[in-house]
Amino acid sequence: MHLKIIFSKITSDLILNFFSLILFSLLFSACGKITKLNKIDFSDEYLSDLDNFQSDFAIFHLDSSKSEVIIHLPNNAALFMKDSNLYVARIKIDYELFANYNSKAIVDSGNKVIFKYSLNTNDEINDSIIFPINFGEKLYLLFTIRDLNRNKTFVRTLEINKLNSFQRQNYLLLNEKKQIQFNNYILNNNHFNIWSGKDSNSFYHVRCYFKKYPIAVMPFKQNNVPIFSFKPDSIFDVFKSDVSNLTLNRYGFYHFQTDTSTKDGFTVFQYNSDFPLITNPIELIEPTRYLTTNTEFNTLLSSIDKKEAIDKFWINIAGSKDIARDLIKKYYGRVQMANIKFSSYMEGWKTDRGLIYIIFGPPSTVYKDDVNENWNYTNQLYIPNLTFAFKRMANPFSDNDYSLIRQANFEYPFYMAVDQWRQGRIANEK
Repeated sequence: MHLKIIFSKITSDLILNFFSLILFSLLFSACGKITKLNKIDFSDEYLSDLDNFQSDFAIFHLDSSKSEVIIHLPNNAALFMKDSNLYVARIKIDYELFANYNSKAIVDSGNKVIFKYSLNTNDEINDSIIFPINFGEKLYLLFTIRDLNRNKTFVRTLEINKLNSFQRQNYLLLNEKKQIQFNNYILNNNHFNIWSGKDSNSFYHVRCYFKKYPIAVMPFKQNNVPIFSFKPDSIFDVFKSDVSNLTLNRYGFYHFQTDTSTKDGFTVFQYNSDFPLITNPIELIEPTRYLTTNTEFNTLLSSIDKKEAIDKFWINIAGSKDIARDLIKKYYGRVQMANIKFSSYMEGWKTDRGLIYIIFGPPSTVYKDDVNENWNYTNQLYIPNLTFAFKRMANPFSDNDYSLIRQANFEYPFYMAVDQWRQGRIANEK
């Protein structure tokens, strides 16, 4: 079954004919081809929402020979411009498929132009592209997204993994309104459903994990975190028809499987109630662990009025309420972005990439290959140029789990960046 996303269309033949000419010219405009994926700078993927082009993607394998990439541009992502009595957004997507990041050969390529008409200037955009991808293949998709009204270009990469029929891309998470949810986390007591159009099994075997994992250790210290255990804290079975009646209200994650002979399946995460936002005093205190001494952190945690305590902490290091207000906005803005970008089996701010992102800010350049990311920082005040290398971990619950390759020489620049925060300056402020 093909999940179709319905979006608004213009009924006037005159307008359609007019824009068909524009579409024709755009489709045949010159488009430079990328030689290798590992030569592309993907740093714009990690810019803040204010500086970035927001976009969500979901991959769903329709059958043994076709896969669908579903595209969602949320409100305010695209620029809408006045056109007669309506507003129109114009998005052009060029796509190229590669066998791997080091390959020069393009497996497939094409483009699509999306016109979205609306009565508003901040409407969302939904669309999809179907690719002929066979069972057993693993390919890498490069999207070049052009907001034609804004004349800005952004690039995105997606891994299309069709190596087996139990991998997470054989499922889609739907919210209470039966809309696709582009992240895999749910909020307390919210109903959801899991869509798998071709799986004949009538029930899911669900492994539950309730452990709170420790936050990332400093980038210059050896990471002695024990290897993750696949042994669950509890197990239950649920009929597929009953998934929509589930309300998962315990912190942790839930791994849905139809075949327990493999570790593959679909994982639903349950974080804090307002995730990815940071809204209560405990959530405000916990990420300051990267800035505080043991004594300071324990004092914050044990304080009776935690909101007052965390406010005083920021005012003390800032020197004034106005500067503290700016520090808080920037620091917790990075925490929230880390939650959005880097969450896996734990919240994004706790991960290695989350730690580096919060303290140093968005990287200057990002280069990737099939299993690695290299973040480069240049021209930072008082901090030498740096490169952080992250390696993707084999994880049946998430393809977003990366571990930092730690080095002793990170100690000096890390403490320099922390010291900037503690002196009321925002490290790597753009």
